[in-house]
Amino acid sequence: ALVDIVGEKNYTDSLIDMVSFSYDASEHRHRPTCAVWAETAEQVSEILKLSGREKIPLIPRGAGTSLSGMTVPIEGGIILDLTRMNHIVDIRIEDRLAVVQPGVVYADLEKALAPFGFFFPPDPASGKVSTLGGNVASNAGGLKGAKYGTTRDYVLGLQVVLPDGRIMRTG
Repeated sequence: ALVDIVGEKNYTDSLIDMVSFSYDASEHRHRPTCAVWAETAEQVSEILKLSGREKIPLIPRGAGTSLSGMTVPIEGGIILDLTRMNHIVDIRIEDRLAVVQPGVVYADLEKALAPFGFFFPPDPASGKVSTLGGNVASNAGGLKGAKYGTTRDYVLGLQVVLPDGRIMRTG
């Protein structure tokens, strides 16, 4: 059913892949059952509907740089890897606005803003590889957080997929 949603190239249950999805930067370790890469919010919605209907644990994941273990499955399940949703959709300097997908790497947004003389103030230590979806999920701050604030201070709106598969916009 997952292959029907995301296609063969975006599904894996190979042991080598499951080992790489079994840990993050924390001390926690446990292998998932499988992993899928979503490329659209609609795919995320269908995956969540399936996991809810079948009562299969699902763990969203970006770069896996979490120090808290929040990307490690506790009891198998599906890893929902969002790193292929990695497009900067829009940058509007005059509005001080960037619209990004959750798999955009923090450093890539920084590179896109630099020619305009701007930067994204939260500065996580893992910024060279961490994804903005993970930064939002963990409210990443980094060294500049005391002066500029953390990620939540810069989020104006979100498109989220709820556990039952409904897509909602906030902000």
